[in-house]
Amino acid sequence: MNKMNKKGFTIVELVIVIAVIAILAGVLIPTFGGIIDRANESAEMQKVAAAYKEAYALAMADDGKIDTDDYNAKIKDTDTANNCIEAGGYKFTITMNAAGTEVTDWAVAAGGAEGYTFDYDNGAWTAKKG
Repeated sequence: MNKMNKKGFTIVELVIVIAVIAILAGVLIPTFGGIIDRANESAEMQKVAAAYKEAYALAMADDGKIDTDDYNAKIKDTDTANNCIEAGGYKFTITMNAAGTEVTDWAVAAGGAEGYTFDYDNGAWTAKKG
């Protein structure tokens, strides 16, 4: 009754499994890094878009023009001389027409996550890292 009961894995089998895991990790980790970057950009874009809506509601009358009657009364922490409005943790600058009655462009002067730049084009915001 000399029975040898072999249970377990050999060293060669373990090394092969570890090598396969290492190869898969090497391929997948950069992919997940890109997914995380895109998710962060999307989240930042959603935040700036929400802040823009808040700033727009504060600064504009229903006709798309600056609400000059109570502009200063409605907006706190605002640099009206430079047409800047703070909302949602962002500081927006407003480009006006020559008469100073209509907004022609919006830009983010400051705020948001470190290292992001923002662009407003055709009614939509984009956020880019770098």
